[in-house]
This record gives sequence, structure tokens and C-alpha cells, in this order.
Amino acid sequence: LNSEGAKGYRYLGDYFYNASNGGSRSIFVSDGTAQTYTYQLQSTPADMTGFVSQANAQGASGYRFEGPLTYGYLYRKDGGSSATYTYATTGLPADTNAFLAQANGQGQSGYWFVGPMMVGSVQANVYMKNNASNSTYTYDALVPTSNVGDFIAQANSEGAKGYRAKGGMLFGSTISWVYVKDQTQSPTFTYQSAAIQATGAGFVQQSNDFGAQGSAYLGDLALGTTTPVMASFYFKPANCTGFLCTTLNPLTQN
Repeated sequence: LNSEGAKGYRYLGDYFYNASNGGSRSIFVSDGTAQTYTYQLQSTPADMTGFVSQANAQGASGYRFEGPLTYGYLYRKDGGSSATYTYATTGLPADTNAFLAQANGQGQSGYWFVGPMMVGSVQANVYMKNNASNSTYTYDALVPTSNVGDFIAQANSEGAKGYRAKGGMLFGSTISWVYVKDQTQSPTFTYQSAAIQATGAGFVQQSNDFGAQGSAYLGDLALGTTTPVMASFYFKPANCTGFLCTTLNPLTQN
């Protein structure tokens, strides 16, 4: 990670292909967000209190939480950034409306919704605040779509209002597709789909072709319930600055 980070490539995650298609591959992106990236790996905390303590200690040193890995909990520092980070947790909401009330309340205080996490035996929603940013966040949650065309239409409608797709989430017994907006900006986002690639080399070529056009990778999604259709999705930001304009971890959109 640090070798790639020194070249300006940020870690997105691991992709799994069958052995004949190259096996597992770690995917990195260079999009000009930072000149370099530095990573630290911390031991897996025993409980949620331990995680918040660890994340806040790392955050005070400028390292933001990237996610749990088999090896431990990963943190990243962006070269040239003086940002520090603060973390907070809340209970899991019972339904979509409760989530929106919770996330929008946290968002007004500058806390970004990282996502639900389980540490030890405790589940909670995790929020992160970039202490160097004045951004505040507002969220929308919509009924999931059943096909590629409907998702593109929904995402483009939200994108025209400045909302970026974050992902599908379960609230109580209801699945909703979550979108987020940085209230200090007036961006737009447009979306398009592409065929799933069978190999890592094919994925990199496809993503680089879209990247050359200014489009960032969102993720691979399965749409529909009876016979789900898989596709890769890309989005193009306009009038946008900051991490919401970039390719994020495709599984968590962080």
C-alpha cells in the first residue's frame, strides 16, 4: 500500500477473479486527490468503544479510517493534507425515516455517514468528521430500482440535484438506496453503465478509458430480484471538489 501510495495511487480494495482470469487483484486509483498516501495498520479492536478510541487517536494524527481487513484496521493519510478526523457512533435506526433523521442531524454538524459496523458483538452506525472541512451533509433514501435503466434514471435525477450515490442499505426490514449531498457545494453527477469485466486487466482498461473521460468508478451492482442483472457503473462529477467527486471504496463508498 505504501509503495503504491508513494506513487500517488490510493487503495480501493481487493477484487476476486477465478484463477484462469488472473486470481485476486488489489485495485488502486490515481485521480490527483493527493500527491502521496501513507497507510497504517492497527490491531483489530475488541469492541466498539475500542474502535472509536483507536479511530480518534489515528484521526488526531491525520489518518482516516479506511476499513477492517483480515490483517487489522486500515488507516490512510493524504500527503500535503493537514486534516484531522473525529469519529462518533449512533444506534442502528429502525427504519428509513429514522435513518434520514439521524444522518441529516449528524450531517448538519459536519459528520459524514461512514456506514454500519460490527465490532466485537456491538453494531452501530459510524460517522466521521473532517475537522479541516466546513462541509455539511444531507441525505436522501429512495426505493431501489429493478433494472439498469431505472437505476441510471434515478441516479441522474438525484445527481442533477447534487446528490451522489452512496449505496443500498437495510433499515429495519426495508432496503433503500442512499444518496448524499455536500451542502456547501452545487455539484451535479451523471451516470452510465458498462459490461462487467471478467479479468483484472479488463477492469483496469475499462476504468482507465472512463477515467480519461472524467468519469469515476462507482462499483459493480446487481439490479433486480428475480433474475438480477450485473453491470459496472461510472459517474461523472461537475462543479465538484473534494472526496465526493472521486472514486471511493466500491463496497462502502468511503
